[in-house]
Amino acid sequence: MISFKDYATKHNISYEAVRKQVIKYEEELKGHVILKNKTRFFDDFAESFMDEHRGLSGSTTIFLHSEVKTQTEEIEALKEKVRNLTEALAATEHKLNVQLEEKEEWAEERAGLKLLADKASGLEAKQEEQLRQLGALETECKQLQRDKTELTADNERLAKEKAQFEKELLIEKNSYVKTWFGLWKRKSN
Repeated sequence: MISFKDYATKHNISYEAVRKQVIKYEEELKGHVILKNKTRFFDDFAESFMDEHRGLSGSTTIFLHSEVKTQTEEIEALKEKVRNLTEALAATEHKLNVQLEEKEEWAEERAGLKLLADKASGLEAKQEEQLRQLGALETECKQLQRDKTELTADNERLAKEKAQFEKELLIEKNSYVKTWFGLWKRKSN
């Protein structure tokens, strides 16, 4: 047996709400509401009847809360992934810029070597070696440029995925409303 006051406290509702519900279902609860020392009590049948007619479903609440928590964790993981990819992209861009500067320096040296080759035939071997190195750097630079393009495309794709996911999360968040009892339930369409 449980008193009206204890029932109201247990379900986080007002005493008046319990009293009104008892009045509403007076016929069904007849003989199951007991008066002792000016305090009214429910027997087990009346308590379960009240629960059923209040539409409680605690397992749904737990599921919805855990679902929101899981989605929040997924968002945080995606944000972390975006941060990591952004950092990797910045590092790659820096490396590419350094290598582009090196390429420009090599190009300048190449021009200087051509002039020296015209003046001195003895420097031709050195010039050929530097030209080979420049070719390798140009190949590496082209590869880095392709890598930069791929990373930029990946970053844009991830940004789109992030925006879509945040949009879906906002829709999902907005599909729940808080009930009178402090619980969350899905909005009915």
